[in-house]
Amino acid sequence: MSLGRVSRQSASPAANLLRNSRLFSLPSPLPKPSPSADTGSSTQGVSDTATLPYPTHQAIATTLSSLSRGDWGLKRNLPLKSTANTSKPAIRFSAIDTIEQITDFESAQDHVRTVEKWEELNVPMLTHSIPQDATALKPRSAFERDLDITAGSDERTVDERTLLFQALKQRVRHTRSSKNVTNENGYEPLPVKAATRRTNGTRWKFEGPWIPTMTASEFTRYVEKSVSERQTEFHAYVVEYVKHKLYNTRAATERAQQDWPEDAEEARQLEDKLKVEWSKFDEKDIAATIQNLRKESLSDPINSELLQKLIIPFLGLPPIALKSTAYNVHTDREFELQTSARTTHPSGGLGYLRTNAYLENHPILGPQASHTPVPARVVRPRRLPNSSTKMAKLGVAGVVTNQPPTARGGTGATAVLQELNLDAPGGHKIWVDPKAGSVTRDGRISLDLQFADQVAVAVKKGETEEKIPVRERSGGYGGYEGRRGGRVRGFSDREMREVAPQLLDALNPGWKKVDFGKKDV
Repeated sequence: MSLGRVSRQSASPAANLLRNSRLFSLPSPLPKPSPSADTGSSTQGVSDTATLPYPTHQAIATTLSSLSRGDWGLKRNLPLKSTANTSKPAIRFSAIDTIEQITDFESAQDHVRTVEKWEELNVPMLTHSIPQDATALKPRSAFERDLDITAGSDERTVDERTLLFQALKQRVRHTRSSKNVTNENGYEPLPVKAATRRTNGTRWKFEGPWIPTMTASEFTRYVEKSVSERQTEFHAYVVEYVKHKLYNTRAATERAQQDWPEDAEEARQLEDKLKVEWSKFDEKDIAATIQNLRKESLSDPINSELLQKLIIPFLGLPPIALKSTAYNVHTDREFELQTSARTTHPSGGLGYLRTNAYLENHPILGPQASHTPVPARVVRPRRLPNSSTKMAKLGVAGVVTNQPPTARGGTGATAVLQELNLDAPGGHKIWVDPKAGSVTRDGRISLDLQFADQVAVAVKKGETEEKIPVRERSGGYGGYEGRRGGRVRGFSDREMREVAPQLLDALNPGWKKVDFGKKDV
């Protein structure tokens, strides 16, 4: 009897069932996201029926032949009435076998269809949304070679701080093993290599948490469980760093003030003699330097040397950098977006384009200057019965986002965004051009839009006939129409009725008279 046959027969039926089950390939559910603070309504944020910002359970699909039998590869078949009412069903389950001996499941069409709609947009994925102020860093693609990194030892993410901490780590290990790092020539400085980068903010995954978003209780719990027990280890790093700092400070000062001999051999002997003096550290010097580092951290905690060079790399925290406020724009956002920690990859798996620099080729008209526009539903207009906002909310491909900052769509685009229309089937819709997408640090989708070009909208609707361009103007009153549709503005309807005869005689004969009494003019 072969060994494989023996091992297969020795396994229990339950072990074979679990070994052949598809449940082993399912990841563990993610924690439910906290209610969004920018939804405008706390009731909406905690709704049990609202679609979550990101999926927490794995979506499962099955073949059509298995669907007809209710077979989803689980312990028991699912009822056809609840699963076969869509063309492409997908489910997610909370429990395979409850105490009532049922399978607790629900439809996963919300997130599955969102991914399918998002793929049709063909938008590049950036590290963060496009900022509106000039002081913020411009976003880059999430798939840049120096950004799509998770390892801290990668040469593309190594900066001066990382190299210094790596040297400190090796020195501390050597100190623990040999109990002495001072040889007959004095203190040996840390072998810190020259870094190719000045800052290290390119990684998107770190071992430690993102402290600026933690609550007071979460931060207290993190300090008690993860930080307090490492005080002795951190003190060893601080002592080695202080020795390195004192040695380099003394060496730099002495080299600048010392009169070095012209002979190279004499200069080398003098330097060896001075290195012994530079390497003499006592407890008072080390304690005084540590005290100065603490005073600096109290005056400027974020930019202090103790936090940036020791605490952050020691705890594996993401780099903490304050946003530039040189022009005093959006100073309420203190921390730079590009340095914040993330819970997932910057793209979120929604797309893999690095740029939108591509052309769409129409079968009749050829290459197009603009991408194909998509319809956006006006979810929340600017004006509501009890409130008003500067930006309307639009729904695009299952994602709610703000309206574009500039009204490039003309008079019709801005009018649609003003008030809610309950008579239109499905609500007001407007054509937009998606520019880029991103995923926030807490896993929420962000989409940057601009109003679609009118020519692209006409091509999308199939209106390929050549038309004379019409100049659009926002606002205005009924009045005299020019050859290209321009209208005289600046008077009320009553004033225009009074001055109309005078204007008619003074204007160019090419203008045509319009009846000012009609309301639809």
